[in-house]
Amino acid sequence: MIKIATLEDLPGLLKVLKNFFDASPFDSLTEFDYAIAAETAKKIIEGPKESGVILLYLKENTVKGVIAGLCHQMFFSRDRVATELCWWVDEDARSKESLDLIEAYEFWAEKVGCTITTMANLTGETGERLDKYYKRRGYTPLETAYGKKV
Repeated sequence: MIKIATLEDLPGLLKVLKNFFDASPFDSLTEFDYAIAAETAKKIIEGPKESGVILLYLKENTVKGVIAGLCHQMFFSRDRVATELCWWVDEDARSKESLDLIEAYEFWAEKVGCTITTMANLTGETGERLDKYYKRRGYTPLETAYGKKV
């Protein structure tokens, strides 16, 4: 089941966010901070839905996946863009049903007036599969991001 996150979902949300972080390359630059993650999630949950959303995938009433995004005006055009902040489904819950997260994210983006959605593809073992999946969904590679601790 897919649902919009509420404050009551924070414990499960934080668990899947930590799982996402642990599987990502971000741990080479920073440490996961539960308080900051909770504060950021709370701002998105309580904020206007036209600005951001956190969607959850529940399996047997347990949070097993998340997709979060922010909507903003492009710097150089009139287009509004939905930018994905994270997309994660715990490995034991990955299924065709869990892919409904991206469908729901794109639906939200369109409903709040976005004309473009962007998705990230973190480096690692799933990168090539995810690249093919995004392209099948109509996404075009736009850029590669690099990180550096300063």
